[in-house]
Amino acid sequence: MSILTGEPRSAAIKTLEDAELLILRKEDLQEFLINNQALEEKISKKIARRQMRTKKHLEEFELEKITFTQEEEAEIESLSAQIFNKIRNFFSF
Repeated sequence: MSILTGEPRSAAIKTLEDAELLILRKEDLQEFLINNQALEEKISKKIARRQMRTKKHLEEFELEKITFTQEEEAEIESLSAQIFNKIRNFFSF
């Protein structure tokens, strides 16, 4: 998410074997998002859902049984809008 909002990374990764890594810079993604503006909203919603799912998973310890209440769906919408605005602000749209 850091590449989309400019916020500090919240995760790290270690590989178990050699891996080939690609660098995706803000400038690379910016042109793509300018040409695919509808994708910004979809990405924001997907990130919001994943954050909510992770939150519930930590609370319930059973990811497979998670369903969202109407209140939680509203929270997802709100979180999605916040993420969407962060993406737009970060890329100066």
